Amino acid sequence: MAELRWYEWLDREAHPELKEAVLEALAQGVDAVRRIREERPRGEARSWEAAAWWADRRHLLLLALMGREGTISTLAAHMGMGVRMIYRLLEDWRLHYATFPLRAVAEAPSGELHDATILWNGERYVARVNGVEVPARWAYGWYLAGDPVRAYP
Repeated sequence: MAELRWYEWLDREAHPELKEAVLEALAQGVDAVRRIREERPRGEARSWEAAAWWADRRHLLLLALMGREGTISTLAAHMGMGVRMIYRLLEDWRLHYATFPLRAVAEAPSGELHDATILWNGERYVARVNGVEVPARWAYGWYLAGDPVRAYP
């Protein structure tokens, strides 16, 4: 499995037990996608059973998401699920997850809102606003470390 993309799980520090479960599954070498495909209940008639199954194994979904190669769509297809289903599960669990680059509205210290593309540069989040890169942070919304300044000729 590739190096985990922890930065995509935005509120991981708010879920220490779940984060620990992901690390334990990684240490055990769990093949999350295979296990999900083999074990999860399928079919509309078993939807309640499936919901309970996911509730007990949300760490496997996070492990698969953060360790995936390619897009989230590729992972969803391997799991036999739609991308919307994955995001719905995360939302139901009150987990904030994002794939990058991400289009978002980010607030500058001045209070001004900007349409931004959020990136991970290997060390921190960066927002690109009108061609200018500004450090950004996630706090249940995107915030810029400074006001983007455009260079005029």
